[in-house]
Amino acid sequence: MTNSRNNTDKKIKIKALNTEKHLLKLSYFDGFSEQLLQIELWVDLDFNYQLSYSTFQSEEVCMEGQLPQKIKSELATLIDHELTSLKTDYHIHEGATDFSSYAITINQYGEIHKFRLGAIPDESEAEIEAEVVFFKTLLTLSKFMSQQSGTEI
Repeated sequence: MTNSRNNTDKKIKIKALNTEKHLLKLSYFDGFSEQLLQIELWVDLDFNYQLSYSTFQSEEVCMEGQLPQKIKSELATLIDHELTSLKTDYHIHEGATDFSSYAITINQYGEIHKFRLGAIPDESEAEIEAEVVFFKTLLTLSKFMSQQSGTEI
């Protein structure tokens, strides 16, 4: 069970991933759409999370808690894979603002890896084992962000 706390007074002001504190940052933007949804998930080295989201019609909402065990396990598996073998861009629509996009920054034992995705590829599109794990973990994180925020990603 996820222990989450909704706190609209506390804004997440983290700007850059700190290798001594953070495991990852995942950002989602739904593109130039009616709701203009933006979600950010920060995970620290102890698997605590901070999630913030906002839409065109709502102010930023922030919550925090401990990640579920399933997500902790998937992240640990991802970190143990060779992330340098992954592409940095997947399904990116350069210059297009009406497409959703993800940006993820991962701290792998002090080494920072950055990736951009227009959409999370299906596992069947994976060319190597690290991509299978990467895509699966991103899908799980995306579902978690959607569930916690009550929005559809």
